[in-house]
Amino acid sequence: MDATTWNRGRNQQRNWETITQLIQLRTQLSDLHDPSMQDGVWQFEFGTDLDEVFRSGSDPLGALTADCADVPMLTGLNETSKLQAQLVVQGPDQNIWFEIIG
Repeated sequence: MDATTWNRGRNQQRNWETITQLIQLRTQLSDLHDPSMQDGVWQFEFGTDLDEVFRSGSDPLGALTADCADVPMLTGLNETSKLQAQLVVQGPDQNIWFEIIG
């Protein structure tokens, strides 16, 4: 493996670690699935030890969304579109989404 490939993989891992650490600010992760690329988008699933842990007001994921807003991330990792160098949680440049499954 050449240095460019290794560095890209390591920086992708750093971004993944950032996301999992943000989630773990409020809860312990359970049933964490490795990220996978589907239709050009990275996706992953996880469980939590408590229901409603990310609720803020009427938004069941509001606290998690707020925790992620403007957190720096590494770019230049073969993205298919131009991304800002921080997590954007709303608006036309949004680059991270969360949803409750099941």
